[in-house]
Amino acid sequence: MAKNTMTAFILKQILILCLAITFSACDNNEDGGGGGGGGGTTVTAAAAEAVGPVEQLVTTDVLNYVNDIRGNIQDYIETLGGVDDSGVNVLVKSKNIINDDVEQTMTIDIDESEACDTSGTKNIIGAPTFTLNGDQTTGSVVGTLILQYNDCEDIIVLQTSGGNCSVSPVVDGQITITLNIEYILTGDVFGDTAIDDLTGVTAATGAELDVLLDGADADQLYSFTYSLNSNSSNTNLSGLVTYSGSAYDVDDIESYVSDTATTTICD
Repeated sequence: MAKNTMTAFILKQILILCLAITFSACDNNEDGGGGGGGGGTTVTAAAAEAVGPVEQLVTTDVLNYVNDIRGNIQDYIETLGGVDDSGVNVLVKSKNIINDDVEQTMTIDIDESEACDTSGTKNIIGAPTFTLNGDQTTGSVVGTLILQYNDCEDIIVLQTSGGNCSVSPVVDGQITITLNIEYILTGDVFGDTAIDDLTGVTAATGAELDVLLDGADADQLYSFTYSLNSNSSNTNLSGLVTYSGSAYDVDDIESYVSDTATTTICD
């Protein structure tokens, strides 16, 4: 009898342990949000049709402008220092041939405008601060840019499961871009200078973008980030777009468009 009592006790402890493990596993696998992990609403065909073209326009424009700045770091260094009395360019100085340990800064005045594909314009304005640190090999570009759409009608080509199709939304409004680039100069002193950087970008609309798509209102709010690395081609885009009262993960929108028939997205 004592043996049976002991056996029952052991089986009971094993059962309790199994239940504890089961409940723990359930808790660890709870998903607090939908979509692609960003907490967005499940994408519908109507949302993808309205948001897809504008999302591609906005995120691509932000990335392109940021990459222009990243690609001009060497030019900023040359503009910042010019040449010394011996005619040595500051870019050569920065490789520690001459090192005066003095931090150098300047304001990058950005005020550009371009025509959109069909009508309207898009502008990028701002004055970020460019810094070359005293070590002459590291620095930063930090500041705020404003991307403005003025009744801009661009032709957006979408890649869908049925092939490519084009949509032409009309967009009016602006996006604030907060930029933080940390860079380091690498390479040989007498050879080509390479620039490695880590860049963080936050982009957000303070008010809805006024969007017309096929003559219908499709206004949208945006809040997204990029995390860029010169050693990687991954843009690490993440964030949300709000349309018709629901927030959607930007990755979910892009995935839905690419996996859906052309007739659904570009009808």
